Amino acid sequence: MSTNWTPGGGSSMTLSRAEVTRVIGFEVESLEEKQLLFGGLAQWGSGVYGVQIGMGYDLGYVTREEFLEDWNGKLSDVSLRIFSSWIGLRGRLAGVQRARDADLDPITWETAHGVFMESTIPRIARKCAAAYPGVGRLPPDAQTMMWSLVYSRGDTTQHSGDDRKKEMAELIPAVKDRKLDVMADLFLSMRRLFTDDPGSVKRRETEAEVIRNSDR
Repeated sequence: MSTNWTPGGGSSMTLSRAEVTRVIGFEVESLEEKQLLFGGLAQWGSGVYGVQIGMGYDLGYVTREEFLEDWNGKLSDVSLRIFSSWIGLRGRLAGVQRARDADLDPITWETAHGVFMESTIPRIARKCAAAYPGVGRLPPDAQTMMWSLVYSRGDTTQHSGDDRKKEMAELIPAVKDRKLDVMADLFLSMRRLFTDDPGSVKRRETEAEVIRNSDR
C-alpha cells in the first residue's frame, strides 16, 4: 500500500496515510474515548463549535444536503431527523439543543470511520485546495496538516474585523510560495486562540512540527 494517496472526489491534494492516522488521533485520543464517543453520545465542544457526531463531524458547519449525503442509510430516520435539527447551530444554541434530545442511535467506530474516510476527507480536501491555491504542491505531510487545519477551523480566510482568522489569511501566500517555516510559525501563532483548550494547543504544535520537517 502506498504511503500517500489522493482522496478523490475532485480533490487535487495528496495526503499522507500516516498523517491522516495522526489526525484521527487528534479527534479521538484513545480507544476508551472511541468507545465513549461512538457509544451513541453526541458531543458538544462549546465555544464556536456545533454538536459533533462520529469522528469530529461538526453539525454546526455542514449543510443539510451534505449531512444527508454522508449519513443517510447509516442512521435511523429518527436520528437523522434529530441531527438535522442541529445543523447550523453553534455555541450556546448547540448546547441547549443537545440537552433536549436523547433518543439517538449508537454510532459505531466502523460507521464513523467510514464517513470520515469516504465523505469527510474528500470534501475537506476540496475546500482546502480552494482556500489555499498551491497546497497540492506541498509535501504530502504538509498537505495533510493543512487539511487538518481546515477540518478543525473551517476554510474561511477573511479576517476583516475578526482577529481569529488572521493566521488563516496569512497562510495563503505562505502556501503559494511553499514557505514551510513561515507556515509552521503561523500554526504556532494560532495557539493564542486556545488558551483554555490544551488539546488544540497541542494539535497546532504537532501540525507545525510536521510541516517544518515535511521536506527534510
